[in-house]
Amino acid sequence: MASKQKILDLIERGYAQEEAFIADLSDEERATAGTLETWSAKDVIAHSAAWKAFIADVIANARHGTPPVPQADDDTVNAAFYAASQDKSWEQVSADADYAKNALAAQTRALTEAELNDPAWIGTTRSRPIWDRIVDDGFIHPFDHIIDYYRKRGQPDRAAQLNEAMLRTLLQLDDSPLWQGAQTYNLACHFALAGDADQAFALLKDALTLDPELVAWSKEDADLTSLHDDPRYQALYT
Repeated sequence: MASKQKILDLIERGYAQEEAFIADLSDEERATAGTLETWSAKDVIAHSAAWKAFIADVIANARHGTPPVPQADDDTVNAAFYAASQDKSWEQVSADADYAKNALAAQTRALTEAELNDPAWIGTTRSRPIWDRIVDDGFIHPFDHIIDYYRKRGQPDRAAQLNEAMLRTLLQLDDSPLWQGAQTYNLACHFALAGDADQAFALLKDALTLDPELVAWSKEDADLTSLHDDPRYQALYT
């Protein structure tokens, strides 16, 4: 079970990573304008802030008895968020990021441990505990977009280092077999893509033991293609 304090810590860590990302930008990167198809650094921060504010509002409404309404598909929502922020200055976007982080943290604090871990709580929309959505929008989402930014701009080593750090941090959140299995599996994929077969196989074996339902997907997952010709791969399924 994920504790409230661990979730709050991840919200802060996600925001700290955004601040580090901003601080490390060159003047050229800060000045570069993006498009809906190719986001700038400023667009990345604005996008993460918009989703944090969105889920904070969902939680606030649910706490007052209003269940979430079905939202449009992610592409439509992302386009609306982009349109709302594309002309904002860095100062405005940074202020939005600070506000959104604080709002999400405040709404998380207002929930009880039971509400955070109840998959049937009024504020959930995916039949999973609301903490899953909080961690997704408050920690994983910011990291994922910063990692993607580095990859697309020719910094694969930096992206890989950040991805591994994120995944290892997530392992510490919840000790349930399903969560541990999912995060261990993601870490195995990370090492498979990085060309480290030894680490990938060790983690993949653990992941499939923790969550046997991953077996079928693992046979189709393109992230593991580099392992297919290794005798250890077939041994996992016999």
